Amino acid sequence: MEFDFDYLEVGKAKFIKILESVKANSLWAIPEELSPKSLALSFPDLAKIETVDYDLLRMYKSPTPARAVVAWIHGGAFIGGSLDMPEADWVSRSISARGFDVFSIDYRKVDLETSFPIPNQDVMAGWQRASAHAKSKGLPIHLGGGSAGAAYAAALTSELISKSMQLPKSLALVYPVVHPLIPEPNEVQAAATADIPEREYIDEQTLAGMHYLYAGSIENLSNPIAFAGLAELQEFPDTFILNSEKDLLRPSGELFAQQLKDANVRVQVELEVGSGHGQLDDPFNPFGQKSIKRLIDWLENN
Repeated sequence: MEFDFDYLEVGKAKFIKILESVKANSLWAIPEELSPKSLALSFPDLAKIETVDYDLLRMYKSPTPARAVVAWIHGGAFIGGSLDMPEADWVSRSISARGFDVFSIDYRKVDLETSFPIPNQDVMAGWQRASAHAKSKGLPIHLGGGSAGAAYAAALTSELISKSMQLPKSLALVYPVVHPLIPEPNEVQAAATADIPEREYIDEQTLAGMHYLYAGSIENLSNPIAFAGLAELQEFPDTFILNSEKDLLRPSGELFAQQLKDANVRVQVELEVGSGHGQLDDPFNPFGQKSIKRLIDWLENN
């Protein structure tokens, strides 16, 4: 692919301002009401699930004999997020409670010194530990993630294929972004995001800058190990894609679903109507509650 250097540089500058603001104002700090301690009071059954922490990894033990293993990757625009955020902890506990051993995977965050493939290496290491656990138990393993975590999950799948390594039984991507540039939205997608609050500080160029910072170079923007939307997809496993209606990333998720279908991969694509981006990061969001049910339903039936 060819990229406009000036366009990307301006987009990266816009995104770096967001990165600096995040660091200066601790914007990725978890609100007290969404902290693991507070959520334990609201979801006491989930709080009982046993966990084991490793380096950049947390395992959630199924309260019943596990039916399968799930490797889950949280999002955070490549620059933030942690194992304690609801999109990591609440999601992992909710999945584990339904009979899965869950490995929640963290990774080094992108900044001016850290870019592809460093966080991807952390994701691979987490996957390998989860995969070894599944193999030792004779269980199937699924892979999934939300937002940037979905980007990492899809990129990991592309890398596993390139290295002839074990693939997940299925792939679950929630509000994913898998292309170096956000595809041009169609009329329906554009109308859905015309007035969203995010428009005040982010646009498609800023998102391009986000990917440019993650990639670390223009050359890596064309790397299918970094962006699965550029990969050969025929060997991808059965895939679930859940997009949010009022989301700037929706065009990427919907295009990827079509690309997978064109590659004869079995795809189930759904839309969380009315939802903005990131609903899995708020357990009290009705769209988040719907989305976790959709995700678990996929895992239980695949």
